[in-house]
Amino acid sequence: MVGDIVPEEPGLECYAGEAKGGTNHWLYTAAGKRLLDRSLGELAPKAVYWLDGPTKVYIVKGRILRWPDREVGRIQGRIVAIADCLGDWREEVITALDGEVRIYTTTHPTDRRHVCLLQDRLYRNDVAVQTMGYFFPPQLREPLR
Repeated sequence: MVGDIVPEEPGLECYAGEAKGGTNHWLYTAAGKRLLDRSLGELAPKAVYWLDGPTKVYIVKGRILRWPDREVGRIQGRIVAIADCLGDWREEVITALDGEVRIYTTTHPTDRRHVCLLQDRLYRNDVAVQTMGYFFPPQLREPLR
Protein backbone atom coordinates (compact mmCIF):
# COMPACT_ATOMS: atom_id res chain seq x y z
CA MET A 1 0.00 0.00 0.00
CA VAL A 2 1.17 3.49 -0.80
CA GLY A 3 -0.73 6.48 0.57
CA ASP A 4 -0.56 9.37 3.00
CA ILE A 5 -2.14 7.63 6.00
CA VAL A 6 -0.05 9.15 8.85
CA PRO A 7 -0.99 12.83 9.35
CA GLU A 8 2.15 13.64 11.37
CA GLU A 9 4.49 12.55 8.55
CA PRO A 10 4.78 14.52 5.28
CA GLY A 11 4.40 12.66 2.00
CA LEU A 12 3.26 9.16 1.17
CA GLU A 13 3.87 6.20 3.43
CA CYS A 14 4.70 2.76 2.05
CA TYR A 15 3.52 -0.47 3.69
CA ALA A 16 4.80 -3.89 2.65
CA GLY A 17 5.15 -7.38 4.00
CA GLU A 18 6.28 -10.87 3.17
CA ALA A 19 3.81 -12.88 1.12
CA LYS A 20 2.99 -16.58 1.45
CA GLY A 21 2.84 -16.75 5.22
CA GLY A 22 5.77 -14.48 6.00
CA THR A 23 5.64 -12.66 9.31
CA ASN A 24 7.64 -9.51 8.54
CA HIS A 25 5.80 -6.27 7.76
CA TRP A 26 7.01 -2.68 7.48
CA LEU A 27 5.60 0.84 7.22
CA TYR A 28 8.01 3.52 6.02
CA THR A 29 7.67 7.29 5.67
CA ALA A 30 8.56 9.15 2.48
CA ALA A 31 11.88 10.05 4.17
CA GLY A 32 12.68 6.37 4.80
CA LYS A 33 11.97 6.29 8.53
CA ARG A 34 10.47 2.99 9.69
CA LEU A 35 7.23 3.63 11.60
CA LEU A 36 5.99 0.09 12.13
CA ASP A 37 7.29 -3.48 12.24
CA ARG A 38 3.97 -5.33 12.50
CA SER A 39 1.06 -6.22 10.30
CA LEU A 40 -1.75 -3.73 9.74
CA GLY A 41 -4.08 -6.74 9.52
CA GLU A 42 -3.50 -7.95 5.98
CA LEU A 43 -0.81 -7.87 3.33
CA ALA A 44 -2.49 -5.34 1.03
CA PRO A 45 -4.70 -2.77 2.78
CA LYS A 46 -6.28 -0.13 0.53
CA ALA A 47 -5.74 3.63 1.10
CA VAL A 48 -8.75 5.90 0.40
CA TYR A 49 -9.56 9.64 0.56
CA TRP A 50 -12.56 9.38 2.89
CA LEU A 51 -12.64 11.99 5.65
CA ASP A 52 -12.22 15.77 5.60
CA GLY A 53 -8.56 16.26 4.78
CA PRO A 54 -5.64 15.18 2.62
CA THR A 55 -4.76 12.21 4.84
CA LYS A 56 -6.16 8.89 3.66
CA VAL A 57 -7.84 6.18 5.72
CA TYR A 58 -7.05 2.54 5.00
CA ILE A 59 -9.30 -0.49 4.64
CA VAL A 60 -8.43 -3.80 6.28
CA LYS A 61 -10.82 -6.79 6.25
CA GLY A 62 -13.90 -4.61 5.80
CA ARG A 63 -12.90 -2.05 8.45
CA ILE A 64 -12.23 1.56 7.45
CA LEU A 65 -9.44 2.77 9.75
CA ARG A 66 -7.85 6.12 10.53
CA TRP A 67 -4.19 5.93 11.61
CA PRO A 68 -3.19 4.25 13.82
CA ASP A 69 -6.24 1.96 14.18
CA ARG A 70 -9.41 3.96 14.92
CA GLU A 71 -12.40 2.53 13.07
CA VAL A 72 -14.47 5.12 11.17
CA GLY A 73 -16.68 2.75 9.18
CA ARG A 74 -17.20 -0.69 7.67
CA ILE A 75 -17.80 -2.17 4.25
CA GLN A 76 -18.84 -5.60 3.02
CA GLY A 77 -17.73 -7.56 -0.01
CA ARG A 78 -14.64 -7.76 -2.18
CA ILE A 79 -13.27 -4.36 -3.23
CA VAL A 80 -13.37 -4.09 -7.02
CA ALA A 81 -12.68 -0.36 -7.45
CA ILE A 82 -11.83 2.83 -5.60
CA ALA A 83 -12.53 6.13 -7.36
CA ASP A 84 -13.93 9.63 -6.95
CA CYS A 85 -17.21 8.68 -8.67
CA LEU A 86 -19.33 11.50 -7.23
CA GLY A 87 -16.80 14.24 -7.99
CA ASP A 88 -16.42 15.73 -4.49
CA TRP A 89 -12.67 14.73 -4.30
CA ARG A 90 -13.31 12.00 -1.75
CA GLU A 91 -13.35 8.44 -2.99
CA GLU A 92 -16.08 5.86 -3.19
CA VAL A 93 -15.38 2.18 -2.60
CA ILE A 94 -17.10 -0.24 -4.97
CA THR A 95 -17.52 -3.80 -3.70
CA ALA A 96 -19.01 -7.03 -5.02
CA LEU A 97 -21.09 -9.51 -3.06
CA ASP A 98 -23.02 -12.50 -4.36
CA GLY A 99 -25.64 -11.06 -6.71
CA GLU A 100 -24.98 -7.38 -5.95
CA VAL A 101 -22.65 -4.45 -6.40
CA ARG A 102 -22.33 -1.86 -3.63
CA ILE A 103 -20.96 1.67 -3.73
CA TYR A 104 -19.83 3.01 -0.36
CA THR A 105 -19.40 6.74 0.12
CA THR A 106 -18.40 8.82 3.10
CA THR A 107 -20.95 10.59 5.27
CA HIS A 108 -18.32 12.79 6.95
CA PRO A 109 -18.87 16.49 6.19
CA THR A 110 -16.04 18.62 4.80
CA ASP A 111 -15.42 22.29 4.13
CA ARG A 112 -12.51 21.52 1.80
CA ARG A 113 -13.00 22.05 -1.92
CA HIS A 114 -11.02 20.37 -4.70
CA VAL A 115 -11.79 19.56 -8.30
CA CYS A 116 -12.96 16.05 -9.11
CA LEU A 117 -9.97 13.71 -8.80
CA LEU A 118 -10.80 12.24 -12.22
CA GLN A 119 -9.54 15.49 -13.78
CA ASP A 120 -6.00 14.36 -12.87
CA ARG A 121 -4.68 12.36 -15.85
CA LEU A 122 -2.68 9.83 -13.81
CA TYR A 123 -5.61 9.27 -11.44
CA ARG A 124 -8.02 8.76 -14.35
CA ASN A 125 -5.64 6.27 -15.98
CA ASP A 126 -5.24 4.36 -12.68
CA VAL A 127 -9.04 4.12 -12.34
CA ALA A 128 -9.25 2.69 -15.88
CA VAL A 129 -6.53 0.12 -15.11
CA GLN A 130 -8.64 -1.18 -12.19
CA THR A 131 -11.20 -2.42 -14.73
CA MET A 132 -8.58 -4.57 -16.44
CA GLY A 133 -8.18 -6.97 -13.54
CA TYR A 134 -5.07 -5.47 -11.94
CA PHE A 135 -6.41 -3.71 -8.89
CA PHE A 136 -4.53 -1.03 -7.04
CA PRO A 137 -5.94 2.23 -5.65
CA PRO A 138 -5.42 5.24 -7.94
CA GLN A 139 -2.78 7.87 -7.18
CA LEU A 140 -2.65 11.59 -7.96
CA ARG A 141 0.25 13.29 -9.77
CA GLU A 142 0.57 15.65 -6.80
CA PRO A 143 -0.75 15.14 -3.27
CA LEU A 144 -3.81 17.02 -2.06
CA ARG A 145 -2.97 19.98 0.14
